[in-house]
Amino acid sequence: MTTTPGFPGRRPGTARVTRRKVGVSTTIPSDGSHPASRRSPGQGASGAANAVTRASGHERGAPDRALLDSGVVWQDRGISALDRCTIVVVLKDRFSTTGKCLESLIGNTSGPYELMVVMGAVPAKLQKRWRERFGDTVRWHFEPKFLNPSEYRNIGLGLTRTPLAVLIDNDVYVRPGWLEPLIQCQSETGAAMVVPIMLHEENEIHTAGNDLYITYRNGKAFGCKELRYGRQSYFEGCSLEREKTDYGELHCQLVVAETARRLRVYDEKLREIAEVDSGLIWTKAGEEMWFEPKSVVHYDFPGRISRAEDIAPFLFKWDTRAIVEGYRYFEEKWKMDITEGGKWPEYLVFLNSKLGLLPRACPNAFGIFLDRICRTLRAVVVALVKALRSLRARMLGRGAWERP
Repeated sequence: MTTTPGFPGRRPGTARVTRRKVGVSTTIPSDGSHPASRRSPGQGASGAANAVTRASGHERGAPDRALLDSGVVWQDRGISALDRCTIVVVLKDRFSTTGKCLESLIGNTSGPYELMVVMGAVPAKLQKRWRERFGDTVRWHFEPKFLNPSEYRNIGLGLTRTPLAVLIDNDVYVRPGWLEPLIQCQSETGAAMVVPIMLHEENEIHTAGNDLYITYRNGKAFGCKELRYGRQSYFEGCSLEREKTDYGELHCQLVVAETARRLRVYDEKLREIAEVDSGLIWTKAGEEMWFEPKSVVHYDFPGRISRAEDIAPFLFKWDTRAIVEGYRYFEEKWKMDITEGGKWPEYLVFLNSKLGLLPRACPNAFGIFLDRICRTLRAVVVALVKALRSLRARMLGRGAWERP
């Protein structure tokens, strides 16, 4: 990931977009999030392939043997669209987005599916509220403590009884008709994993597939995440086409459940960067990953943490020490530095700043209240200073330069 503080979905640096067919490359200054980068056509899905050695004797895209034996593979390539899919919603970093996420899924998903929620350390009052609101529409699984996102995903996969599973964070909202294109893409390509267009605002792309860019220094590999078409506008459909991807963002993935379980694609030792790790695992096993542009979902990037119920999960998810341990583990596992040349730590500080110091010291509603008061006072002071500077400039003749 290459990200700069400020924009959800990019790390420090510059967003670079290569437009199809026209061949024009436009550099867009990034303002604080993951730098999204798009390679020219035909270059996708090569970084991960070059980073690992494919398992011998396994043809990329070939359906899993267990699925073939079970008779659920369609035309020897994918799984029948008539088979039910399990949608597994896992905790990201806030409880408060769960209700809207489930409403979005229930309201915008057609066809047979099973909806499951897997979370940890959920307060009893929230469990009660959700059960009363959604009832038996959702299959609930609550763990007694917070777990890494990969642990939630593996629990969900273990409970999945369908050939396909969608693993989706609880801060993702889907658009109508989002599921069928993912299933169709899997059926037609035999992909082990498929991802949709991911928006981070109502009409702005977070990523449309991903590339893993790798460079070398003194024989050591340095990996960088590239988010295709990041920050480009999206309205009602687009010209993007289905294509392979080096890995898929974990916000929303459709996977062949048995293959994911067999390969153990979600490493439970990683608090972060599991998306790249899983992409390398899929690639090493000779499995294909695809991007499907007809499926669109929306990722709710966290603003200031303003609800007491979100403090604990946010602190757990973005715990710096745990994330550092995961990055070092990843580097040892793949012999690759994935800190974006040192830019990721800056982004992690930016992300952690979403939760103020007062709520950290006093992790309850009172801490949130004090934080809100301090931010309001700060905004007033900043506005006064700005007004005084403007007045001073005019008194010193700045207005003389204005044309009548």
